[in-house]
Amino acid sequence: MQTKTLITMLMISILLAACGQSDTASPPVPPEETAVAEPATPLTWEQLKNATYTIPLEMGGPEDGRIPLENGAYSFVAAPGSASMNAFFLYPGVAYGDLDGDGNEDALVILVNNSAGTGNFYQLIPVRNVGGQPQPLAPTFIGDRVVIEQVQVVESEAHLLFRTYRPEEPFGSTPSLQVDRRFVLEGDALLPLSEETLNASELVTPTETEPTTAIELPEAGGTVSYTGQTGPFSLDRYTVFLTAGQEININVAAPHQDTFLSIFGLETGEVLLSGQAEQGSWQGVIPETQSYAINVFAVGAETEYTLTIETAASSDDTAVSAPPPLPAVFPEGSGNAVYLTFDDGPTPPYTGQILNLLAQYNARATFFILGVNAQASPEILQTMQQGGHTLANHTWNHESLAGMSQAEFNQVVLQAEQAIGPAAAPCLRPPYGATDAFTRAYAAELGYEVVMWNVDTLDWSQPGVEAITASVLDNVYPGAIILMHDGGGNRTQTVAALEVILRDLSSQGYVLEALCQ
Repeated sequence: MQTKTLITMLMISILLAACGQSDTASPPVPPEETAVAEPATPLTWEQLKNATYTIPLEMGGPEDGRIPLENGAYSFVAAPGSASMNAFFLYPGVAYGDLDGDGNEDALVILVNNSAGTGNFYQLIPVRNVGGQPQPLAPTFIGDRVVIEQVQVVESEAHLLFRTYRPEEPFGSTPSLQVDRRFVLEGDALLPLSEETLNASELVTPTETEPTTAIELPEAGGTVSYTGQTGPFSLDRYTVFLTAGQEININVAAPHQDTFLSIFGLETGEVLLSGQAEQGSWQGVIPETQSYAINVFAVGAETEYTLTIETAASSDDTAVSAPPPLPAVFPEGSGNAVYLTFDDGPTPPYTGQILNLLAQYNARATFFILGVNAQASPEILQTMQQGGHTLANHTWNHESLAGMSQAEFNQVVLQAEQAIGPAAAPCLRPPYGATDAFTRAYAAELGYEVVMWNVDTLDWSQPGVEAITASVLDNVYPGAIILMHDGGGNRTQTVAALEVILRDLSSQGYVLEALCQ
């Protein structure tokens, strides 16, 4: 019996040893640590501008569907033997965020197809971040001739806010329907999550002039830094007084390398660094003693940045002082002022009728003038000037400024300025309210302030005198900028409504002032 027991125990020991176990306790083996992947390098604007996107033939792409962008643009012949071109460009407004839940920051871009004169078709495209390299995914059609107002990634959802046309609205008018669409990334495509629409009367369009930060440099030389946050529809403004011969190094840094500088003299207008260059640094010797504007703008949504200015000591014989304030768009000391603005004129007989009504109520207004109309009616411009009104710029012939190169921008704005003449004020209203990341920077380099509106009467659509009147009287408040039209069609309703608006606003104690004086 004892012999059998011993044999059994021996066999159990052999089996345990064969299985790598032992009846003797061994110290526990610590589990292997799971390697945590390093986050991928953030995608940059330069990478996105030179990536290859896919637009199927039925969505306006070429036969193979490939859109290999070079510096943000690509074009191909629309049809064999045709002189028409399909042109694509990457819209300067990008959102970053983790769309696919892998811990890496992806991108959300907009590709615009200018399709052989038939329209501007907007595609929303998610771009996956694969090891720091862009991987564009399937496009989602947004619409034709839309006005992009915001693009964001919020908690892995893609958010797009834009204005578009209602079925009854003609192209060439200001689109009045605001759409808020949200998507989620499933596989390689965006799936609709929700859609909300708003009326234009519920919109608030930003109009205020961006505050300007005056930079004071140490006389002994050194470095100063400023941090801020900007996005594709704003401009951060700085001014600094510099002396001729002074060596200076200006740099702006942002995580996605999508924040740029525009630097120019406020007195001479000499541009040291144009926004078109898309550069984040400038180093050199200051050519003339004056105040310089340093504008910071970005194509990325809500981009955080650090602006650094490094300079040598000032010369002993040149005093360094604070830069003078920039001219204000809003007159000072007019807390109960309301600003009537009229777009697209001058147009006989409506502009003349509007001027007569304004004179009756001792009111001043701002006219955003098309160059082509100014050239046709110079006598009306003279009457405007004599009445104390502001003559501002609305481009040459109502061209959309969003997506324009700086050369095109300068042409349509300066051509209108020349037609308006010496009375032209340094204020610009973009047609349709359409802007992109570069609009304010390009305008600033020409000495222009971009002015939008707060209250839209929708008078261009001829909704009726009562509707136009109510849109103002129900929504007015001190400081409001009211959008009306003296051009672009029959403005009989606008003239009739204006008489009621002037009478009621005056009786309420409002002062009707002009902007940009």
